[in-house]
Amino acid sequence: MDADIAERFNSFLDAFIGRGEYSFTDEVAELFPSAVFLGLIGMPWENLDTFMSLRDGISTPRRSTRTPTT
Repeated sequence: MDADIAERFNSFLDAFIGRGEYSFTDEVAELFPSAVFLGLIGMPWENLDTFMSLRDGISTPRRSTRTPTT
């Protein structure tokens, strides 16, 4: 498990290491815990964007435009 987590973290570092600046919150803190979770449940790395969309939809659902019926 340690090797998988280190590999996932290093891939985040590789994405911005040459730029000289980055947003820790946007590029690491928001994504890394979810990437680790995907690894723990056996999901491939490629599913991170889909997982983040699902997570955001659950934690911040859009308001319904439907009128409640009584």
